[in-house]
Amino acid sequence: MVNKKPSPSPIADTLTVSVTDETLEATPGRALTFLRGVGTSEPIRLSLAAVGYDAAEHARGWSLLHAVSGYTAPSASAAPALDADVAHAIAALDAVDERLHRIVDASLRHRHPALRAELLADLKPGRGAESVLYVRTLLARIAKLSGADGKAALDVLARRSLTPAYRAELAALVKSAERYAAPVAAPVADGNHQGGLRALRAWFEEWAELARTELSRKDYLLKLGLARRKRPARPGTPAPTPSDPTPVK
Repeated sequence: MVNKKPSPSPIADTLTVSVTDETLEATPGRALTFLRGVGTSEPIRLSLAAVGYDAAEHARGWSLLHAVSGYTAPSASAAPALDADVAHAIAALDAVDERLHRIVDASLRHRHPALRAELLADLKPGRGAESVLYVRTLLARIAKLSGADGKAALDVLARRSLTPAYRAELAALVKSAERYAAPVAAPVADGNHQGGLRALRAWFEEWAELARTELSRKDYLLKLGLARRKRPARPGTPAPTPSDPTPVK
């Protein structure tokens, strides 16, 4: 009989999270950088695996992040992707998110202003992993367009290149970008956004500290957003080593 490795108990009480509101609101961006760093670096994943970071934990991080981002990810599982595949998908989405935003904005601003506001509410292009969230959220909102106005807006967007086929290609890129561990998200209710942020912060603080414990290479910590390079010294003072980062809390 094989003894199964016991699963760690989940974080039950996020009241232990003690940060300022500003830090709490900045947590999604920090979590994005961390998840992208783990998802695109096999050496980092292997190092964190020693302390229990597996596909389930990675999926949990994406789930918590997606929950506070205002949409539900599909229930699906996928095998770990090659680093190159993940990086390529993220780069491809990063290259198109601003173009998508401008197309939707310009095309619907005067034709369907209410739908434009609905599609772009609290949404803006980003960099790297942020672009993955942007495109995923935009596609999910476009898919929900219905009724005569919704159909008319879809027709306009299709003429502007956002055809069903192109949107399917973008959706495939999003899936590839998150394929290290496909997210399984449950949305946080509007009234519990603060609770969702605290849950995400608890997850981030736990794994950020464990990463600092397990990763000795400074470039890995920089990749995860857990350190930043020191600024050059002022003239007349000894300059620090360029690769020497300072911790980011």
